Amino acid sequence: MTLSISPVTIVTNKTAAANGATAIADCASVDGSAVVALGILAQCTYHADATAGCSVYVYASTDNVGYVGWFEIQVVDIPLVAGTTKGVAFSVLPGHKYYRVRIRNFDAAVAATGIYVYAEPQVLS
Repeated sequence: MTLSISPVTIVTNKTAAANGATAIADCASVDGSAVVALGILAQCTYHADATAGCSVYVYASTDNVGYVGWFEIQVVDIPLVAGTTKGVAFSVLPGHKYYRVRIRNFDAAVAATGIYVYAEPQVLS
């Protein structure tokens, strides 16, 4: 058996408006059926006037359609440093068929831009 890691970009250059979020449809799904570990790296660019940060919401689905209701399985904050691009990397426990991610911006006045999310599914084959 071989463990392989195939990094993939699942959110590309999106914006979360003030008090907004990226859409679940903005994120390509990650097939978790053979995943033994899943790494996520998320980054965004904070406006120079930003006073609140963003959080990464990870969602699971059994059919890659039923993300409605959006029960997050994990939430991780992206550190806030106004006027910079910041990121966070974390592991998600396996056990779900499909995964998607949204980024929520908690700043009431300015958007978070340049949002990218990368997934690193580790598959045993």
